[in-house]
This record gives sequence, structure tokens and C-alpha cells, in this order.
Amino acid sequence: TFGERGSGTRWISSLVEAHTSRCQDLTNSYVSGWKHGLWGERQSLSLGANTLIIVAKKDIYAWILSLRKSPWHMPPFRNLTLSEFIRKEYYSICNDRKFQTCFDRARTEEMPERPDGKRWPNIIRMWSDKYQAWDAINPSRHRVLHVDYLSTLKNPDSFRQKLSALGIKSKAGSFQIGKY
Repeated sequence: TFGERGSGTRWISSLVEAHTSRCQDLTNSYVSGWKHGLWGERQSLSLGANTLIIVAKKDIYAWILSLRKSPWHMPPFRNLTLSEFIRKEYYSICNDRKFQTCFDRARTEEMPERPDGKRWPNIIRMWSDKYQAWDAINPSRHRVLHVDYLSTLKNPDSFRQKLSALGIKSKAGSFQIGKY
């Protein structure tokens, strides 16, 4: 499951696990790279054709408000006005040691997210660039399921139906929906 921070990637992954026992989450692994990272050729070549790539997406306006409330890996973005928040040059800080991308970095070191190592001009451009890359994943090379977080939150069973339509067999019993 790929998607920007605050787009429901962890919750949507939990729905997949609730749906099927034949699931191996490769998110944040050496194979797939960082789930919030910019999709590129490395991920495309590393993941097999039978791998289901789920892209979680939240409406940009709801996402901005959510990220502003909890600016993951973004300490300098705390306590900014909305206007400052959407205009500030974007970069993230490696402040969580559980993520592989942070293992060799100081807790205050900038974590480059673009291939050229530069910062994004603002978070809106970052969101746009990342979703353009995820939207461009080649469907002839990979199975891709784009999931709208807010719609799935309202009707989680529709997500189960999408998984079933892709041939992903359901566990016996009811579909238990947990909150994250």
C-alpha cells in the first residue's frame, strides 16, 4: 500500500489483512521502498506482476488539514498557519528510527524524498508529483488498485468487493473493520 502520509495507508493495509490470509505486506521494505516515497523505476522493477499495488489517496483538501494537524516527519511545520503551511518549501526530517530510511541519519537530518535530492516548493506540489507517479504505474506490468480513503471509510465493504473482483479470495467469516 502506497500513498502520502495521512492518506490511510496503514488502515487500508489492515483492511487487506482482514480480507485475506494470503497477504504479504512489502510496504517499507527493501523491495518496495518507502510507502510514502516517490514511485520510480526501482519499485517498478522490484515488484512482480502478481503483486497487487494499492494506492491510497485522500482528497487534497482533507489531506492538507490532516497533515497540518499531524505533520509526520515534519517538525518545522508544526504550529504554522494554514497559509504558511501550504506555501512553505517542503522537506521532511528523519525523526523516527523505526523506518529504514532513518537508520543512518541523525534525528534532525533532512530526509530527501526527490530523486534529485532537492526540496519540493510546497506540500501541494509534493502531493501532486507523488500521485502523478502513482497514477502512471503501468497496469500491463502491475496490478494496481487506486483506493479513495474517504469513500472507503464510508463504505469499507466496497473495498472488499474490489479485492474480490481482482480474484483475491476472502477469509471465511465476517469482515471486521477496525479503526486506526
